[in-house]
Amino acid sequence: MININKILKPRYLLVLLVLGGGALFTMLQATSNECFSTADGDLTEQSTFGTYNGSAQSGCGSNLALDYIISQGHSVSWSGFEGPISGNVEVKSGGSLDINGNATFGGTLTNAGTLTVKAPTNPDNASADNSTFFTITNPSGNTSENGTTSTFNVTLDSSAFPVAPDNASADNSTFFTITNLSGNTSENGTTSTFNVTLDSSAFPVAPDNASADNSTFFTITNLSGNT
Repeated sequence: MININKILKPRYLLVLLVLGGGALFTMLQATSNECFSTADGDLTEQSTFGTYNGSAQSGCGSNLALDYIISQGHSVSWSGFEGPISGNVEVKSGGSLDINGNATFGGTLTNAGTLTVKAPTNPDNASADNSTFFTITNPSGNTSENGTTSTFNVTLDSSAFPVAPDNASADNSTFFTITNLSGNTSENGTTSTFNVTLDSSAFPVAPDNASADNSTFFTITNLSGNT
């Protein structure tokens, strides 16, 4: 018969706690490298591996060294563009893994559900949206994850340039008239020349003939003119 009192003694209880804690740590350590799908999505998206059994699954979707488990009722896709998976991949019964690229598995691939392999689809012909200010033409092709580049021509539209101003003109004044403008000035230093003519109204009106009032004591005559 088991002696309960003996087990409950502090030194025996401590041994049980150490053993139990070690087993729990081993269990947690064994499952910390596993990513369980919690929603449909891409294998490289963190949102596909949300909270599982009350705990956040850190690193899932970005760390391809982890083991990935596709749970029942979830459909997960994988293109392989982000590199090979060095961890193990398991598709549970009722789960689905759609491989649509050149995926490389460094670990084991176990399938109890649905596994679909498709060739990568070719993208549409390379094209680019144009802008109000420029036009893109002659793209050489699509870029790719292996470093393929694309070249293209960019042409500025006429709308990107300032509209040519009207012919040069200047408002006249009550006192002068501006004529013969050579053209408009510009930001690159182009100058403009013009003629300025004073109007007659700018000159003082000629005074009346010179005259002088006489006095009781003297008379002024023969004025030569105005001062």
